[in-house]
Parts: sequence; C-alpha cells; structure tokens
Amino acid sequence: MAAGAWKDWAEGELVTEALFQDIQDSIAFIYASESAANSALTNKVEGTQFYDTGADKLKIWNGSAWVEVGSQTILQIVTGTTSTDTGAITSTSYTDTGLTASITPSATSSKILVMISQTLNAEINTGQINGFVNIVRGSTQVWEGYFASESRTISQTAVMYLDSPSTTSATAYKTQIRVNTTADSGRCRAQQDSSLSDRNSNIHLIEIAG
Repeated sequence: MAAGAWKDWAEGELVTEALFQDIQDSIAFIYASESAANSALTNKVEGTQFYDTGADKLKIWNGSAWVEVGSQTILQIVTGTTSTDTGAITSTSYTDTGLTASITPSATSSKILVMISQTLNAEINTGQINGFVNIVRGSTQVWEGYFASESRTISQTAVMYLDSPSTTSATAYKTQIRVNTTADSGRCRAQQDSSLSDRNSNIHLIEIAG
C-alpha cells in the first residue's frame, strides 16, 4: 500500500517493514517545532503531517516545506465608501467614480479580494446603451465589465475580483465608468440620488495570505 492509502488486512497477515513505514507516513506526529520534526522525520514524504505544539498548528509537508492547514487566512480588511454623485458622464473614455480605497499588503504572496457594491446607471433617449465599469489598481486596469439599460432605472452593481498585486507597498484600487456611445444623449452616472442610504457605494479590499 502507498502512504495514505487504505489496506484491507487479512487475518494473520504480517506487518512488513515497508507496510509499517507506509502506516507511519499516513499518521500525524507531534513535535514542538518544524526543526524538531525535520530532525525526527528524516524520511518524510509529500503528505506527511505533524502537529506543531509550539505554534498550535497542524502542518503538512508539501515536498519542500511545511504548510499550515487552513493557512489561507484573512490578514486585513480595508473599506472605502462614497455617496458623492458624479453627475452625468458623457464620455466613451473611462472616468473616475470617486469610489476608492488603499491597502498595504503584508507580503508579496498575498492576494487581494476586491469586493464592490456601487450604484450605477446608463441612460439614452432611445434605443440601447451599454455602461462599462472597470477596476484600476494604481494606473493599471485589472478588470472590466458592463451594465446595460434602456431606461433610467438605477441599479446596485456588485463586483468581486481576486487580484495578485505582488507588492508590499500601499496599493490603491478604484472604479471608473464610461458608455459605449454618446449619441442621442448617451450617458452614465454613479451614486445618483445619494441622499438615500441604499445609493451609497462601497469597496472592500481583503488581504488573503498566499
């Protein structure tokens, strides 16, 4: 049997050295540190696990290093909010909406989950219009989507995007909007009727350990 595999034992079957080694490779050991585990587990294989009593963590050997079980933890959350009406934007080029937040990752391996809830609408006198929204990190567009409207209905647009900025410097994220046409009074707008609490726009930046 291979380490971690199930074996149906026959009555009277002998436990050979190889079988016993496979059994050892499949159980969780207990040591006070990674150093102690490395000293004792000289023949560890990928998947070998031990409980680190010094860190109170269960760790698994990935073939080159010990990895904490459940190490994809949330390290910090930053929130930005705006209720400032942009007014009508009549442009096919992206324009800032005023929704922004900045986060300083603690490690270059961290991921940033960008969660946005923003009041957006696109209008045209007749026909169909598309309003586009993007997410910009610094000066780089990292995501783009669109919303469409044939009327003047205001909607709450939700976006979720996982980014890998690979930096430990302060990093700003923001949204921009535009329309696909300005013909026939084509326009878009963010935070319209912002006096209503449900018209507020929010951006949440969540750092996740890499």
